[in-house]
Amino acid sequence: MRYADRFRSQHLAWDSLLDAEAMLRFDEAATGYRTAYKSLSQFKATSPNEPNSSLYPWPSWEQKLAEQFHSRVPTNFLEQPIIKLSMVFHGRLCNAGRLSRVRRAFGEAALRDFLAEDPVGTPRICDVSLRTSSNRLYHAFHLAMYQQTTGKPFARGGLVVEWGGGYGDMARLLWRLSVRAESTTLVLIDLPAVGALQWVYLTSILGRQHVHIVETPDRQIHQGCVNIMNSSVAFDHPAMKADCFLSTWALTESPHELQAEVARRKFFGARNTLLAFSMDGDNRIAEPLLKAGGATIPVPYMTLDGYAPSKYGFL
Repeated sequence: MRYADRFRSQHLAWDSLLDAEAMLRFDEAATGYRTAYKSLSQFKATSPNEPNSSLYPWPSWEQKLAEQFHSRVPTNFLEQPIIKLSMVFHGRLCNAGRLSRVRRAFGEAALRDFLAEDPVGTPRICDVSLRTSSNRLYHAFHLAMYQQTTGKPFARGGLVVEWGGGYGDMARLLWRLSVRAESTTLVLIDLPAVGALQWVYLTSILGRQHVHIVETPDRQIHQGCVNIMNSSVAFDHPAMKADCFLSTWALTESPHELQAEVARRKFFGARNTLLAFSMDGDNRIAEPLLKAGGATIPVPYMTLDGYAPSKYGFL
């Protein structure tokens, strides 16, 4: 079988007990999007407005997302254009190369459990034998590249911070990596409308007891759980001292003032930093990363899959 055939996009029958439980939780959480959005907007509303110096139109995009999911997050939200075109990786021509890297990094025995997709959002499956999607494989590939390039695993405990978490897929992978390490705590920093979607997605999969919204800087960061907050809360929260910091494209698409603040804080003090970014006029991160002793390398396969060339930044 040709690799391009093996990795074709298709739908899967979600028929396990765990799948059914996740979808039951989704039915309950989907209508909670509006409440989650309001909670995540609480502190931002009383803070100075962040100027949109970035070329990326995220403020207007966020408003559209909040309006579209106001009543309920659709069951197939990954097929909605506003999500599909911004948060879902569709490249598949080079998936064999990505899978090979992930296999070498994490081992054959752990591969299936690590890459297996969840039914929430109805992701398109690219490999039925592994039950994975191009998007999940792509996120696992970033972690594998970090491990193979630096010689150390990205996250195996402590406070792991992700700036711009999409709908929550990378957090799902990080949770699987750290599921036996109760000392691992995840923090997702994002726009309120996106954080609300992360809350719906991760609550459906992990359960409400493991996912918390941190509305204000005086609210607790829950250990061993996923914590979701906006950037205003993150900058003011006294417990934001990271062991690991991660951002794939989101940080360099943020307003320049926010990029500068993250760089000034040395990625919240993280000893491990994994970044991916375009080398465009909005990038204010590559230079401070290099000055801190980090390194940049090209992200493999991007142009072959029809995407613009990008680089990793590892520290």
